[in-house]
Amino acid sequence: MSKPSWRIRRRIIWSSIVGGFSMIGLGAIGLFQDKITGELITGGVALVTLVASAYIGFGTVDDKWHHTNEMENPDG
Repeated sequence: MSKPSWRIRRRIIWSSIVGGFSMIGLGAIGLFQDKITGELITGGVALVTLVASAYIGFGTVDDKWHHTNEMENPDG
């Protein structure tokens, strides 16, 4: 039996968010060492924002689709 697809998606999403926050952290450390790390911070913020938005947005759409099907066919 295979794993549920949402479990795999959550693992990918949390990995992306942790990666994005680590990019932001490394960029912040680099700023104190007079290195140009603005791109690293911008990339980390963009990664976290896009992944979180997509997860929330597609979850909402998925709920809407499942809820609509239940309302149209109450017998199952």
